[in-house]
Amino acid sequence: ATLAWTAGGETGSRPVPLPEGTRAHAEGTLLWDLAELTLPPGAEVRYWLEATDNDDVGEPQRGRSREFRLHVWSPRQRHQQHLVDQRAVVERMLADLALRLPGLGDAVAPRVEQHARTTEVAAAVGALAAAYAQDPHADAGLRRAVADLRDRLDRLLAAEGRALDKLPRDASASRGLGARLAGSDGKLVAELEDAIVLLADWLEREELEGVLDVADEAAAHQRRLGELLAEMARTGDASLRADVARELRALERSLAELAEAQGGLAEDVLDRFVHADAARAQLEPRTCVAEVRALFERGQVAAAQARLAACQTRLSTATTELETALDGLRGARFGDEQRAYDQVLDELEAIGREQDDIAAQTGQLFDRYAQRVDAAARDRGAAAQGQVEVLLERLRRRLDEVPAGGLTPFSTEELDIAARRLDDVARMVGGGDLAEAEAMARQAQASLDTIAAELEAALADEPTSRWAGETRRAQAAIERAQPVLDELIALLAGASPAPHELLSPADRDELERLRRRQGANAERARRLAERGAKQGPLPGTAGEELGRRMGPAQGSMRTAEARMRAVDPSGARQGARDAADAMAKARTAVRGAARQRQDGTGGGGEGPIKIPGADDYRAPEQFREEVLEAMKRRAPTGTTSRSSATTRSW
Repeated sequence: ATLAWTAGGETGSRPVPLPEGTRAHAEGTLLWDLAELTLPPGAEVRYWLEATDNDDVGEPQRGRSREFRLHVWSPRQRHQQHLVDQRAVVERMLADLALRLPGLGDAVAPRVEQHARTTEVAAAVGALAAAYAQDPHADAGLRRAVADLRDRLDRLLAAEGRALDKLPRDASASRGLGARLAGSDGKLVAELEDAIVLLADWLEREELEGVLDVADEAAAHQRRLGELLAEMARTGDASLRADVARELRALERSLAELAEAQGGLAEDVLDRFVHADAARAQLEPRTCVAEVRALFERGQVAAAQARLAACQTRLSTATTELETALDGLRGARFGDEQRAYDQVLDELEAIGREQDDIAAQTGQLFDRYAQRVDAAARDRGAAAQGQVEVLLERLRRRLDEVPAGGLTPFSTEELDIAARRLDDVARMVGGGDLAEAEAMARQAQASLDTIAAELEAALADEPTSRWAGETRRAQAAIERAQPVLDELIALLAGASPAPHELLSPADRDELERLRRRQGANAERARRLAERGAKQGPLPGTAGEELGRRMGPAQGSMRTAEARMRAVDPSGARQGARDAADAMAKARTAVRGAARQRQDGTGGGGEGPIKIPGADDYRAPEQFREEVLEAMKRRAPTGTTSRSSATTRSW
C-alpha cells in the first residue's frame, strides 16, 4: 500500500508498512509529517491511498481510495475567519439583548434558560479572545477589548448565577423576582449594548484593514511581475514566459479577492469614509491588468511593462485613499487613539523632511568637494590603483566564501548590494575618482555591517535550527571580509588629499551648520521615540514599530553628525543618506503597523510556512503533571454547569 499526494505542482508517495504474509485484509499505520513539504499559505494538498494485490498468476491489480484534501490557511485567511466568528457573536448578542430588553419578569424557568444562553455567548467571546491571542493580524487593542469583555460578562453572569442558585428549583415563579434582579438585569443589558457597538466598530475597522492587506498582496505581485517583465525585455529570455504567466494569474487572483473584500465592507463605512473615487480606483487595476495580459500574449513585452507601471500607479493611489479612509474611521470610532497616532505621524513626517533636506545639502557639498579631489588626486589615484585591485580581489574571494544557504533573504540582497558597490569602487578608481570610490566602499561597509547584524539576530532567534550551522559559517565569512574592506577604505582615504585642505571656507562653514542641524534632528528623533513609548496605545503595533525603527535612524544621524564634526564629506553624506532612508522606511513601517500589516506581502506571503510536527504539540512535562494532579481534585462548587455550557459552545 502507498500513500500518494500532490501539492503545489509536486507529487510524492510513501509506502505504508503492512504485516507480512498473505491475507485478505491488512491494516497498517503511517505517520505522515507535513513538515517535510514546502507549503506556502493558501496551498492545497490532495492525497489518497493506493493498494496493489498479490496476484502472481495474472497481473497485480491496483486500487485507489477516494481523494482527500487539506487546505493550508494563511494567517490573513485565519484572521478573516475570526472576523466571521466575531460577526456571529455580535448576532448572538443582538438576539440575547432582544430577549432581555423587555424584562424577564418573575418567572424562574425563562430566567434560567436566558442565563444559560448568555453564558454560552460569554463562552463564545472567550473562544474569540483565545483565537485573537494567537492571531498576528489582530490589533492589540482588539485583543484587549475582547478579553476585557469576556471578564466583564463573567463577573455579571456570576452575580446573576448566584442569585438564581438561591431560588427553589421546583418554583415556577417567585414574587418580586424581577424587582430584586432589576439592578443586575440593567447591568447586563447595558453591557450587551456596549459590547455590540464595540465589536461592530472593531469589525468595520478590521475589515477595512483587511482590504488594505489584500491591496498589499496585489502590490507585491505587481512588483514581482514588473521585475520579470523588465528581465524579459532586457534579456529576451523566453523561459521567463512561464514565470510571467504564473505571476499574472496570482495578480489576477489578488485583484479579484480585493474586489470581493471591498464589496464586503459595510455600507455606512463606504458612505462615510471611502471616497467614491477610491472605490472605483480599486476596480480599475483589474481592467488594467487584463490589458497587460493581452499585450504580453501578443509578444509586446515592453508595452506590457509600460502598461503595468500605469497599473501600479493606479493601485498605489487607491491604496493611499483607503489609508486615508482608515484614518477617518479610527478618528470617528477610536478618537483618542487616532489623535495620538496623528500627532506621532506628523512629527515623524517633519523629522523625515528635515533629514531629506540635510541629506540633499550634504550631497551638494560633497559634489563640490569631489570635483576638487578629482583635480588633486589623479596622480595619487594611478599610484593607488594597483593596491586597490589587490584588496578588491582579496575581498571578493572572502565574499565568495559566504554560503548562500546561511543567509536570510534580506542579507542576500545586502550581499548583492555590497558586491555591486565593490564593482563601482574599481570603476571609480580606474577613472581617478577617489572620493567617489571611497563613498562606494563605505556603502559596501554599511551593507556588510547590516548582514552581520541580521545573521546575529537570526541565530539569536533560532540558535538550534537546521540552518544554524550554515548561518554561523556565513557570519564567520562576513567577519573575515570586514577587516579587508576597512583596509580598502583606509587606503582610499589616504590616497585622497585631506578634506580640510580642499574645502573652501564657505563649505567648512556650511558643513558646521549642517552638523548642528543634524544633531538637532537626531535629538528630535530621540524625543519622538520616547514619546511614542510613553504615550497612550497607538493603533496596531505602531508604538512598538516606532521604537524599533527610530533606533537605526538615530544611529545614522549620530554617525553623520560625527563625520561632519571630523570634516569628512564622504562619511557625512553616507550617514545623512542612511538616516534619510531609515526615516522613509520608518514612516512606511509605522503606517503599516498601525493596521497590523505583516512583513512581506501583508498576508503571509508566498514563502513556505512551518507545519508543526508531532513533537511540537507535546506540552511541557510540568504542565502535564499539573493537569493530571488537578483532575484528581474535585471541581469548585458552582462551576460544573458553567463548564458544561462552555464546552457546548466550543
